[in-house]
Amino acid sequence: MFSRYRYLLLCCLVLPALLIPEKEGEAQRRLADRIDPIEELDPERGETFLDEFRQLGLLGAYSFEFELRTMPFRGTERLLEGELWGGRNHFGPVTLIEIADREDPGTIVRLLVQSGEESAVWRVDFKNGDAGDVRRLSVDDWFEPIIGTDYTAFDLQMPFVFWDEFEYEGIFRVRGRPCHIFRMVPPASFREERPGLSGVRMFLDAEFQALFRAESIGEDGEVERVFSVIDFKKVQDEWIVKTIDLRDERTRDKTRFRVNRAALHLDLADDVFDPDNLTEEPPRLEGGAFSSLN
Repeated sequence: MFSRYRYLLLCCLVLPALLIPEKEGEAQRRLADRIDPIEELDPERGETFLDEFRQLGLLGAYSFEFELRTMPFRGTERLLEGELWGGRNHFGPVTLIEIADREDPGTIVRLLVQSGEESAVWRVDFKNGDAGDVRRLSVDDWFEPIIGTDYTAFDLQMPFVFWDEFEYEGIFRVRGRPCHIFRMVPPASFREERPGLSGVRMFLDAEFQALFRAESIGEDGEVERVFSVIDFKKVQDEWIVKTIDLRDERTRDKTRFRVNRAALHLDLADDVFDPDNLTEEPPRLEGGAFSSLN
């Protein structure tokens, strides 16, 4: 049996993904049952590896306070702040995300990101406390930048994790870690709306089954955007991703996602993740519920 990394599809983030492993003792016991972690996978074992990765998740709901730092190749850096609430429903992982612009405090974007086989994204924009219309985004809308960052709803949702068609490209080392490489192929319905994206290459840690890197591949086969996990932090006996970089290879602009505080093992009401409630105030937690990652 494969060792288990629990993952959160944020974004991503976050965002479509944060990665969270089990407690160390449990992971070590599972490692003893594994086949050589650097052995390449045949088609059947590749399918099993992907299926297990898709089913992993954190027990209970959670909330993160985070920042997004835009780091353009040329120009001035900007800092945005946000909070997210995550959990799981019968469709799969679901995340409510709120992002505010420090330079324009009246501007807030709130998104509800449903991941899984029935993926969907809803968005509402606030200006000085007034809510606009709640929109269910089309596939093309998934690629709109969020408040001038490199992040898009597609990056937060990461629908490619659940695409059926894939090509296994072998095992390679990334920053010293052995990773299985899967090139995920978008379904025909997706390609009709977004023909410029020919696939997404996922680098999954061979030992811990965690997403380590993802590359968006353009129509010409060139890598256009790279999502990279930078570091982890242990919080409340769980490892969570602390920092993720998203880099546009065409412009060399980068946006850094960084978790500052985390609250785990929460009990959130189902209606927090109802798109009909997207204009309602999210559940703000007391400061004592959070653990610092700094």
